[in-house]
Amino acid sequence: MPTIISVGSGKGGVGKSVVSSNMAYLLSQSGLSVTLLDLDAGGADLHVLMGLFKPDLTLTDFIEKRVSNLNEVAQRLDGFAGVKIVAGTGDSLFTANMPAATRLKLLRHIRLIESDVVIIDVGAGTHFNTLDFFLTADIHICVTTGDPTAILDLYRFVKLAVIRKALSSFLSYDNVSKVLRKKDIKDIDELLLIASEYGEDKKQAIYNSIKEINPFILFNQVEQTPEARFSRIRDLLQTYLKVSNLELLGRIPEDRELRKSVKAYQPVTSLKPGASSSIALKMACNKLLRLGSL
Repeated sequence: MPTIISVGSGKGGVGKSVVSSNMAYLLSQSGLSVTLLDLDAGGADLHVLMGLFKPDLTLTDFIEKRVSNLNEVAQRLDGFAGVKIVAGTGDSLFTANMPAATRLKLLRHIRLIESDVVIIDVGAGTHFNTLDFFLTADIHICVTTGDPTAILDLYRFVKLAVIRKALSSFLSYDNVSKVLRKKDIKDIDELLLIASEYGEDKKQAIYNSIKEINPFILFNQVEQTPEARFSRIRDLLQTYLKVSNLELLGRIPEDRELRKSVKAYQPVTSLKPGASSSIALKMACNKLLRLGSL
């Protein structure tokens, strides 16, 4: 069974797909078999970043039952250390607006991908599909820039992911689920208050589910060290979301070579391994390996 890494963000344009593609290449270079899975259902373009313009098969072939499993869709990328990709697609309304039953089937099949590591590039935003794809992983990486609006969107994204995770464990209690179906839960304190009305064991179930979310924060396109900003994010998440086990994964600097690599349809870590962004990405991957996360 693979280790699953999800790469998410609160907004588009922060470099989530660039991070996913480069991490796939670096981890594959370290000797792991890696599959990239593009689950940005409304705007999938990860295959283009890897120089694959016309995939033989896409995620739609699995969703529409033309193939029986995701391994049949995974295509090996030439020249990228054996990385495979399950190309996403937004070419149909059904795919972009996946119903719950299809989403659950897809989540089950992700665990059946024949690879040491599966890296999921999830879409930006807070749709149920996006949150569930992000939460299904063993390792969660949140990408943000240093821009205040990007950080605010990151906070909102993590907040709703935490609520979604807590609700998924809570809904197994029939008496509570009847109440929750009628509620628009806006924060963890409200959820804990409702849970406490049904007993301390229900409240503890919420805390236990939150402990399973330990996102890594990766800053992209930043000139200065992000420690101060990370401290503010950590304080917010600890105070209001009860998320305590946060790690700063790293800082990717502004780099002309990174922009060039995107235009060349290659990961910068492959095209220019000595570039400042490549070095930062390699340090982030090494941190994952050193922490025993993989």
